[in-house]
Amino acid sequence: MPITGDYEGDSAEFVQLLTENQRNLHRFIHSLLLNKEDVEEVLQETNLVLWRVSDQFEIGTNFRAWASTVALNQVRAFIKKRKRNSVLFDEDTITALARRQR
Repeated sequence: MPITGDYEGDSAEFVQLLTENQRNLHRFIHSLLLNKEDVEEVLQETNLVLWRVSDQFEIGTNFRAWASTVALNQVRAFIKKRKRNSVLFDEDTITALARRQR
């Protein structure tokens, strides 16, 4: 789909990119969290954040890298919120794993 420069065209392309990258985002988040329900929760929150900040994404740039950064930030926020759960990795481990996945 060519970039039209109008909001509707960009919005449609954003939705397409988001949809095409769901599996990659899921895998990326799953590589950082152990629990399936936690992965689903963080993926859902990541999708909401991506949609809210979609106007910050430049069509034609690397969507996967941009979305993975948002996902990493959501994983970090999730860990902080659930810090008492000893099954989760600490933030340094999450950052190291994320670097390996990109």
